Amino acid sequence: MHSIFHTPKKSYVLNAAPFTCNKFGIAEFIVRNYCINNPAGNAASSVLDVGCGVGPLGIFFADQYNSHVIGIDINGIAIECCKQNLKKLNLSNKFELYQDNFLNYIDLHQQESFDIIVSNPPVDLHVSSSLVQQYAEYDFSIIRDPQSYAYITNSWHSINGLDLIDCIFHYAQSTLKPDGRIILGFCTIGGASPDFIEAKAHNNHLTISEIHSEIITSECLGLSFDYNNIMTYYMVFKRG
Repeated sequence: MHSIFHTPKKSYVLNAAPFTCNKFGIAEFIVRNYCINNPAGNAASSVLDVGCGVGPLGIFFADQYNSHVIGIDINGIAIECCKQNLKKLNLSNKFELYQDNFLNYIDLHQQESFDIIVSNPPVDLHVSSSLVQQYAEYDFSIIRDPQSYAYITNSWHSINGLDLIDCIFHYAQSTLKPDGRIILGFCTIGGASPDFIEAKAHNNHLTISEIHSEIITSECLGLSFDYNNIMTYYMVFKRG
């Protein structure tokens, strides 16, 4: 299957598949805000895309900003789609891919340095810790039912009380360049809020430099059920 990823300058037809994100509403929201707030096209030579999926955010930076991108995702199906997209767009030499849990990646890559760490992190505060543990070690290749997929997508990072946002903020302490930025885009469906994210940033000595919001539709998120007034946030953090 294919889906279109729209950016202010161009659109991309990307390969996707069942059990991957195939609607790019939050990624499009992130790049719109990035372009608006970086009108001079400030260079980002190195970008880490955490939870890269089929590649929209990393492709945006690699193609339009000539960035070297490292993308990581636990979902092997998404990684294969991303490889196909990079090959089709002739971006394979600008985009390194890792299929792994982010905690494993962190352990092996302590010497990296990034201008930007970007993510649309999965957050679902309604998933219980017992279900997190139940699905924590599942392999995406054997997932067949949407419920299992949802728990893994939203919860694979919740280990020892830390979620993916905690891990990103902690990793940024040693890998973000002095003038680097962390860019997060998320919606409120899973219970996340700017206050929730800001508290995690504060615990890691990070400060908010930008915050923007917009109401988006269920359709642009690829949801099979309707939500009204889905608030989506774009938050940028710098080392405090």
